[in-house]
Order: sequence, then structure tokens, then C-alpha cells
Amino acid sequence: MAREQQTTTNDIPTLRWDDANMQSRYANVVQVTGTREEIAILLGTHKVWHKEVKEVVVPLEERVLLNPHAAKRLLLQLSIMLRAYETRYGAISLDGVSATGTPEPLATK
Repeated sequence: MAREQQTTTNDIPTLRWDDANMQSRYANVVQVTGTREEIAILLGTHKVWHKEVKEVVVPLEERVLLNPHAAKRLLLQLSIMLRAYETRYGAISLDGVSATGTPEPLATK
């Protein structure tokens, strides 16, 4: 007869973050796209600081691919962080986002 194993908190492995090979990247432009199997987060940095420009070229420097479960965990963690940020520093207003929080599509080509 097989013995049933009981799960205790001792059975859960400890998570240790190893940042020895971590690199930091600044991005001021983010685009998200995806398929049924993966979500892609595209990160870039534009270097145009005046509004007279007709077109802004954004070099895409990083692409982060997540499965939908990891993307949802990221969404939840970002929501918690931004809620705490806005509580402490005030609301963040974004150009191109309606009062309901629905983003307007970006013009791209």
C-alpha cells in the first residue's frame, strides 16, 4: 500500500534570487503583443525630447517573452507596486489614456 505524503511548509523550496549576471536596462517606451502561447513585452528608449518632431523612431532594445501565467503574475505585481507608488506620490497621468483607463491605440507603422 502506497503511503500518502503530506505537504507541509517545510516541503516548499526556498526561493533565492541570484543577481550575479543581472543587467539593468532603462526603457521609456513599452509595447505589448502576444499570441495564445506567449506574451511579448517590447522595450525601447526614444531620445526625442521636443514636440515638433513628426515621427519618433524607437530602437527596440529588449524583448521579454512570458507565458500567459507569468504575464498575469507580472500584471498583479505591477498593479500592487503602482497602487503603492500613487498612494505615496500621487496619481500618474498618461497621454493617450482615457479617463476610464482604456488606452488609445498608438499610431505605428
